[in-house]
Amino acid sequence: QFPPGAPHGVDLGETHARNGNSLLHLIAGMQPFTPQAEGLFAMLFERMPEALQLHRNSRGQTFLHIAAGKANFRLLRLAAARGLEAPFAEADSAGWSPLLLLEHHLSVLKVAERAPPPRDLSAARLPPWCLLGALQPPAAASD
Repeated sequence: QFPPGAPHGVDLGETHARNGNSLLHLIAGMQPFTPQAEGLFAMLFERMPEALQLHRNSRGQTFLHIAAGKANFRLLRLAAARGLEAPFAEADSAGWSPLLLLEHHLSVLKVAERAPPPRDLSAARLPPWCLLGALQPPAAASD
C-alpha cells in the first residue's frame, strides 16, 4: 500500500524519537512473527540502505537483539542467510549480544541441557492388519 520511495510511502530512515527504534526493530519484535511479517521484513531490509540495516537504538541494540530477545528464530535465520554473522556477537549498551540473549533463553527453557531418556518401545506392536507385524518378535508373556 505504501511502498518505500513512493509519495506518502514509508520512510526507511525513520526512527522513533525517544527509543531510536527503526522499522526493522519494530518488525523484529512482532509476535507472532508470521510469514507475512517475514516477507515484510525481507522487503524492507533489501530496500534499506546498508548504513541503516544495522542501526542501533538508544540502548545500542540492532534488530538482531530484538529478534533474539523474542526468540525469533525465523528472523535470525534470515539475517544469517544474508551474511550478518558478525553482528550476532556485538554487545548492546548493557553488554548483551544477540548470541548471549539466545543462550539465556535456551538455558531458561532448558533446551539441549540433556538428551531426553530413550523411550521403551518393547511394548509397541504393529496392528494385526499390517503385514509387517509378521516380522515382529513375539510379545513377551505376561505373568
